[in-house]
Amino acid sequence: MEARGESEQEEPPSSKKRGWWVEQNLQPYDPATSQRTTLIASKSVKQCKGFPGAISHALVSSQIEGFPSLLFEVLGKFAGRRLDFFLSPKDPVSGHVLNPVRIFRQPKNATDLTERGNVQVRKAGISQEEIFAASFQSEETKHDLRVRFCQVLSDNSKRSGAKLELRAGARPLRCHPVCYNRLMKAYSRANRVDEVFRLFHEMRESDCKSNILCFNTVLNSLVTANRFREAYNLLEEMGSLQLTPNTSTFNILIKAYSCHSDQFDSAYKIIDWMVKSEITPDVTTYSTLVSGLCRAGRISEAYDVLNRMLKGKCSPNLFTFTPILQALYGKRMIREASSLIGFMLKRGCPLNTVVYNILIDGFCKNGDFDEVEVMLVGSTAMGWKPNSVSYNSYMNGLCKVGRVMEAFGLVEVMKKSGLSPTTFTLNILLDCLCQASMVDEAKDLVGQSSWLKWEVDTVSYNIVMSRYCSLRDWKSVLNLFASMLKKGLEPNSRTYNIVMNCLCIAGELIYAQSLICKRWFAADLVTYNILIDAFYEAGNPVLVQDLYKRIRQEKIVPDIYTQTIEIKYLCKSGNPSRASDFLLKSMEMGLTPDLVMYSALIDGFAKHGKLSEVVEWLKKMLRQGLVPNVAVFDSVISAFCRKGYCTSEKIKFVCVVVDEMIAKR
Repeated sequence: MEARGESEQEEPPSSKKRGWWVEQNLQPYDPATSQRTTLIASKSVKQCKGFPGAISHALVSSQIEGFPSLLFEVLGKFAGRRLDFFLSPKDPVSGHVLNPVRIFRQPKNATDLTERGNVQVRKAGISQEEIFAASFQSEETKHDLRVRFCQVLSDNSKRSGAKLELRAGARPLRCHPVCYNRLMKAYSRANRVDEVFRLFHEMRESDCKSNILCFNTVLNSLVTANRFREAYNLLEEMGSLQLTPNTSTFNILIKAYSCHSDQFDSAYKIIDWMVKSEITPDVTTYSTLVSGLCRAGRISEAYDVLNRMLKGKCSPNLFTFTPILQALYGKRMIREASSLIGFMLKRGCPLNTVVYNILIDGFCKNGDFDEVEVMLVGSTAMGWKPNSVSYNSYMNGLCKVGRVMEAFGLVEVMKKSGLSPTTFTLNILLDCLCQASMVDEAKDLVGQSSWLKWEVDTVSYNIVMSRYCSLRDWKSVLNLFASMLKKGLEPNSRTYNIVMNCLCIAGELIYAQSLICKRWFAADLVTYNILIDAFYEAGNPVLVQDLYKRIRQEKIVPDIYTQTIEIKYLCKSGNPSRASDFLLKSMEMGLTPDLVMYSALIDGFAKHGKLSEVVEWLKKMLRQGLVPNVAVFDSVISAFCRKGYCTSEKIKFVCVVVDEMIAKR
């Protein structure tokens, strides 16, 4: 990225190309007048995509007080001439915090930095764990602090707000449980469970003795990844080593049973066992259980846990109340939610921005947009400050009811409040335009995003591409895909599946299949379902068998959508009886048919005039508790009418069947 003078600044596109949203005053930041350059220069290194180029651009285009000294200070860090840290040293063994000291020197060696612990780099926005973990590189750079530091800045400045990518095979510089535990936690936060396990086994094989904190880190990582069998084995290993579980250990187990497997009886038993063992459950224990119950929709039980806390003199906090509020608003129980908020305030539990965001989301779902306006306008008087999530929730609610112009108007309100629209904001607006049949405007917005200073991501392109795909405009899909690759964005599985669907719409089935055969990307079950459906529609069942063979080779398990495609094909090819046998066999293997599957089979029998089978499968569907849709009503009534039931005395039988269907609605 080269620095440009004012005369070389990129001219804004013509008003004809800008799109209608520019007329709504959605103007980009002016680098010469806004605070954006100041932020780039002085607030956060990680907000710059090309850090040296951004510094040069800021130097040329801005007059910032004291900027030359700031420039040389930052560039000096890159040159290794000066390292300016804020240190809050901790003893790695005792954990005692020493007095913060500001130093202007390069540490003597890598160990000098590591032993000081809790490192935060000034003006870089890098957490201690990220510095600590990223410092452990290859043997060539292990002792070169300058190289490590520059690498951290380089990794952290690739994208605004991007998380640091931890390298595989990292090792702590000191063989100490605290050092191992810090690095394991960093990997755990990045969902790198195998790396956590690797470090844990390395620590066990060395002279470093693992403690309960290390076991808790590994246990929590396994539970979060739903690897319960390994978590259970780890617990047995803890028992064999006679390690005494602490409250955190039990809290992790409660999270496993309540938030990841819905085994609430086991979660209650753990709490009872804690009480019997004289281990006092804390607010985290109960809050974890409440969160799991609310996710499962068991709000009344969550209230029971809340009452249990109050009786046990364990004071609930925001983390206890928040999931209950979310569940109440999710079920549109506005009165109960308001009552709970009153209870929170009565107990001296102040509402923060997270709680107000839940209220905004709840009001939007209920269509109470006037309440949201009152809340945002009076936020200062209420003692809270709306953030980007607040406006995004409001914007999303407006988009759901088709109030496009009001949603776009909120962008200007955000900017006046000092908030910059996020990528999530852009994606909400793109989805809003697509749902409002304004897909061309959405495409223009993606194209003008760079000029508007809005950052697009893979999801942004997927939203617009998916809409074009549903309109069967495969040329626009491929053009957007090419534009996405040109911008350096990495497609995900959703992107490739949209492209595959697009190729099938264009009739390029063989080319689409060749992409899988040549392994140009990792095909998933959705990819295979798209191709199977397309080949059946094209009347080529032979190639479908080749796809099934590949599915078995890759050990991919077909899902209900795969089986629905099979039933549709059998019915369409005049074999509803084979489709019935296929479904019965699938049900014996544990499949629970959904409404789409029943509808396809009933329609297949109806079109072939097999009324007894239509009634039989209709009754099975009703016994399962499924509510018939318009397609089922149409198939059943049309089948009876074609057989003359509607013009004879047999219409009474038709009325009985229809009444049974209506009773389920």
